[in-house]
Amino acid sequence: MNEIVAPSDVGVDFHCGSDDRSNLPQVRGDLEDKDTVTLMRAFAAPVSLSGRPPKGSLRAQAVKLGKRVVLFEGGEARRFTPESIDSGVKGTLRLLHHLEVIDERPPDPTYEPVACDGNRWVRASEAGMFRAEVDLGAVVHKGQVLGSISDSFGERHRYVKSAKPAVVIGLRRNPLVNRGDAVAHLATPIHPPPPARQEG
Repeated sequence: MNEIVAPSDVGVDFHCGSDDRSNLPQVRGDLEDKDTVTLMRAFAAPVSLSGRPPKGSLRAQAVKLGKRVVLFEGGEARRFTPESIDSGVKGTLRLLHHLEVIDERPPDPTYEPVACDGNRWVRASEAGMFRAEVDLGAVVHKGQVLGSISDSFGERHRYVKSAKPAVVIGLRRNPLVNRGDAVAHLATPIHPPPPARQEG
């Protein structure tokens, strides 16, 4: 906090998905703060998500000191995810160019970034094996099937559906689930979005 955060003006906090989950590249920050919104737009991740920092986090402490911080989420725990790494590197370079730290302008993204102001995990209603039927970045409509849960014999399917229009920003990768486990993370677009794609 003394050697790095205090003398800084802007921070980027990098995260990956937690165990058994994968995240679409995304940035999170306070969408009510215009300076933070400008930084998030400069980063230009596939999804920008409104979110205040959790109490006691590095981001929360930095914000208390008046710093502007964006949080990048992408990929999986304990794995190199090339698409997410590429998105994080290019976004950081775009942000550094915006801040006039570097001269060379990085390439613009090949997708239209989507701003979202709400998010929730859809959870398994029973134990079994989860099979996703959507990919990260998919734009889904209300009632659309996100995946199914079956027993160990592949029978007794229970479908998992979206309760509203959303963008899929997280998915469970381990097919074995218990009741209450998170299986799909959905973000609510501020405006109806085009499909969100990762950079290739």
